[in-house]
Amino acid sequence: MKKRRCGIFISVAISCLVLVVFFGEVIRNPDAVYFANSGDGFKAYFTALYHVQHDTSCNVSSAMNYPFGELYAFTDGQPLVVNTIRFISRYAPGITSHTIGIINLLMLFSVVLGALFIYLILAESGAGGVLPAVAAAGIAVLSPQVARMGGHFSLAWGCWIPMMAWLLILFEKKRKLLLSLLIGAVLLLSGMMHFYFIGLLG
Repeated sequence: MKKRRCGIFISVAISCLVLVVFFGEVIRNPDAVYFANSGDGFKAYFTALYHVQHDTSCNVSSAMNYPFGELYAFTDGQPLVVNTIRFISRYAPGITSHTIGIINLLMLFSVVLGALFIYLILAESGAGGVLPAVAAAGIAVLSPQVARMGGHFSLAWGCWIPMMAWLLILFEKKRKLLLSLLIGAVLLLSGMMHFYFIGLLG
């Protein structure tokens, strides 16, 4: 157990260090940095900001497909994150001005979560310790999903696939109702980020 805790700490620490080195500007000033200033990335920022500030429904965005609006999940606007911001803004209205920063930081934090779950997968196979922890961090930061930060933000979350893989490994070892519910919850939550995850993970 001590070896596993040490490995978790190392994988999280290394992935955080890599993010600070390569994305330090974003971490220091997340509201002022755009991962993309054109194309799909800029559209994702726009739909998120518009949804937070102007839409009256959590499911429909009036920012496009005038006059009928568009199902918000199809706008690539990270419905789970943005609708959570909308809910919190009822009690803390100032949070809406930090929507871009929240999106940016959560995308980066998902890489750290990805490293954590990759390490847990390696530990379940019996490979614990320092080397697997370093490998887990390396796999997470070199994941193809990191490249999605250039435009497809909903797909940039590097934690969903390793999280689901780890839960499935645990479920194979011991079939419990709680694990089934967690697997269903991960499928639902990831699908609320982007429908592709339902196909990928389902």
